[in-house]
Amino acid sequence: SVAALRADLQAARYPVETTCPHCGFIQRSLHAPDAQTRCERCGRSMAPHLQHAPAASAASPRTATPTKLSPPTPSGRTYQQPNPYLPRIQEIQNTLRQPLTTPQSTLDARIAEIESALARNTKFTVGPLHECPSCRQSTLMAVSGQPTGQCPLCAQVQLVRRQLELTNCPVCREGTLHEHELPENELFCPVCRAVPLEIEERRALLGLAIDAWWKCPNCTSAWDLTNKGTAILEIVGNDPFGIGGERQGENLPVFAWRTLSGREDHYLQCDHCSAQWDVVEDDALRLAFVEDDPFQVGRAHFEKVLSRSDWARIAQNLPRDAGSHFCPHCHAEWDYDRAQQAMTLKREGSVLPQWAARWRGTAVALPAWYFASQGKTSFHPGRVCPRCFSEWDDDNQSWKLVTTSNDVLRNKIGQSHTSEDWRRLSMGLPSAFEVSRLSGELKRLREQRSQEQSEARRLETRRRDALEEEEKELYKRAVLEGYIPLQRMSPARSADDWKHAAGTFVVLPLSVAHVALRKDEDLRWESPATQCSVQQAPDRLLLKRLTEGMLVVTNQRIQFVNSLDDRPTQVWQEQLAAMQSAEIVPVGKSVVIVMRFRYPTPTVGYEVGINTWKLKVDSQLLSIEMKPYDLLKLLQSLT
Repeated sequence: SVAALRADLQAARYPVETTCPHCGFIQRSLHAPDAQTRCERCGRSMAPHLQHAPAASAASPRTATPTKLSPPTPSGRTYQQPNPYLPRIQEIQNTLRQPLTTPQSTLDARIAEIESALARNTKFTVGPLHECPSCRQSTLMAVSGQPTGQCPLCAQVQLVRRQLELTNCPVCREGTLHEHELPENELFCPVCRAVPLEIEERRALLGLAIDAWWKCPNCTSAWDLTNKGTAILEIVGNDPFGIGGERQGENLPVFAWRTLSGREDHYLQCDHCSAQWDVVEDDALRLAFVEDDPFQVGRAHFEKVLSRSDWARIAQNLPRDAGSHFCPHCHAEWDYDRAQQAMTLKREGSVLPQWAARWRGTAVALPAWYFASQGKTSFHPGRVCPRCFSEWDDDNQSWKLVTTSNDVLRNKIGQSHTSEDWRRLSMGLPSAFEVSRLSGELKRLREQRSQEQSEARRLETRRRDALEEEEKELYKRAVLEGYIPLQRMSPARSADDWKHAAGTFVVLPLSVAHVALRKDEDLRWESPATQCSVQQAPDRLLLKRLTEGMLVVTNQRIQFVNSLDDRPTQVWQEQLAAMQSAEIVPVGKSVVIVMRFRYPTPTVGYEVGINTWKLKVDSQLLSIEMKPYDLLKLLQSLT
């Protein structure tokens, strides 16, 4: 045939056959290889095989025999070429051997932090109810700010109320002060300022007209009243203030003489010594007149304005800084203002705390004194630790932190928590609210992490499935490209013998008999097929099914044999070199591979289905599906 002639011509042109020691490729050349010769397939040097390369004469081109790298397999011939897909296959297999692990999540750190906080919280014990959360070594003292009557400075004894008689006369200390109200049309003497002026009526000449005069019964000064509402100082008697000498003869309005007197309409007068005090304000008195001064009070305090209580102290011969209350233990003097509910520290005794120094002489509300005396700086009811001086205010059912010496609690000043929570917080533990919030956050994060891990496992499973599919596809490519051989099993051999053979190969489905191959022929495909006749119509191909059999493709030819008999018979064959093209034509639910050859070989078609081949990889067994399109690719690569 033409194909045989072509093979002979090729052998005559390249008579020398040399097997590559690296990949097993049989390389043909005109001359024997030297040290510079490279393998046409793998590109490596042929030098290690030079001593084994046989020299063939041009006269007998078929005498050269290729060197085999391994003994023949049970049936057929094995391609001894390295599989270029093997590194990627091994990489995939190494990946698939690794166990399916749960990936790390970005939420793991936060989840571990919350779990640690909650785990420490479960070991927490509350302890005594009134134990100080700050130092945990003392019992808190409840402070309400209610006045107790004790001295706020020493807090040792009750304050003693000093009875001040506001009506005792401070000058003679025997009489009683009585209040007087000067009538609107009267005024005190502007000269002596001691007593009110008296009106005296005098008859004019001829005894017809009446003349009105003011006369002072104390200093005998007199004023002539005019009918114009004025008065003329005519007579000046005793003049202690020099007003008479200065104003004698002057005609002034009545209100001007009232102003010069310097006295008030409301005044107090002693019923024993006649000393007088003007009421300047409700609680302020000014000493205005003293006649008998046995204790030199008038000399020391004349025209001075003092409070009623101060005049009462003078009347009882007490110092002015003597209070309305005093402490018999530390001798502190206090003034109590019942109307304002305040106390003033008049004089400290033997004890003066630092906090009280700024309040000396100032009226301060009673609760403030008692809050401060018990260490409460916020002046609100609450609790104070007598040891570490930490302080809380009552805030409904919670405690509001005011001040603390605990470093852990310093950043929580102004916050309100329950007593139990303050004990938690002082130990660096979350509060009950935080525990609830952290538990909710932990639940949410765990669910989110579970979803992420499920998604990651799903993606990893899909990736592994894709790798397995890629592995099968690479094996399929290696089979189609001839890097993995196809092996037939003899009918006489056991069906399980191939399981004990070493290496990687495809076990073709068992059949009663196989068509024989040539010595240098490699099997590339074998599957059931139906031969079809092909006729070209103007607009389409006409296909007709003829015979069922076995389609066999090698690296040299295509055969169709009848494998239903015990002794298969060849129905049709053609050299691959004669094929011009191959294509797939759909026919209903199946496909037909149409092959066109050089004239005069007719166009033939074969209906091929999907075949499942068993691929043995050492101890592993894989199933790969060979489809009609795979056969088409094989034919196109071989031609």
